[in-house]
Amino acid sequence: MSTPPNDTPPTGGSPQWEAPGQGAGNDAAANPYGQQSGSKFGTEAYSANAYGGPVEEPQKYSLLKTMTLVSFGLYLVSGIFGLIPMFTGEAEDIAREQLEGQDLGGVSVDDALAMGMAFSWVFILVPLVISIVLYLLVYFGLKGNKGWARVLGIVMAIIGLLLTIGGLLFDTAMFSSAIGMVALVISIAWAAATVYWLVLAFNSEVTGYLQQFKR
Repeated sequence: MSTPPNDTPPTGGSPQWEAPGQGAGNDAAANPYGQQSGSKFGTEAYSANAYGGPVEEPQKYSLLKTMTLVSFGLYLVSGIFGLIPMFTGEAEDIAREQLEGQDLGGVSVDDALAMGMAFSWVFILVPLVISIVLYLLVYFGLKGNKGWARVLGIVMAIIGLLLTIGGLLFDTAMFSSAIGMVALVISIAWAAATVYWLVLAFNSEVTGYLQQFKR
């Protein structure tokens, strides 16, 4: 004689089968960390660099690039004012007064003046062109997040400040004319902008930002 099937479900526990998504057991299996909101790891929102990602460009680095252009513009204006006496003939008149009455070793005043003015043009234009090229290298290098551009800018700024301070201390001729006084004001403004540029260049946020681009 066969035993009739036992249709009574087992007692003493939860039902043997449950619909998907029902019951505490299925909830724990589906999401062992519990229901979370926010990020996938149940933490607060995090920045891109919290787990070794790229560092976002700090505001001071953007300001560094802006101050590069400010310093560049002031340098160009100062250079233009330095060329005005050459174009107006004021520099030539001053040089002629200094040459007249001196023993030039048989060389006429006009010849000596011509050689002196040619040397003056070279002395002014060559550094101006070189400085323009270096400024452009620094600016576009900083735009490309190149660490060498920051180093080059620091070297340029320090040398430029030393030369500017020396010129202000020993070139007293600029105080004798209106153009010279304007050039003096521009030189001081350039020096102030360049000092601020150096402060930004040595800022820890700027140096830390550029560190990630080293190869």
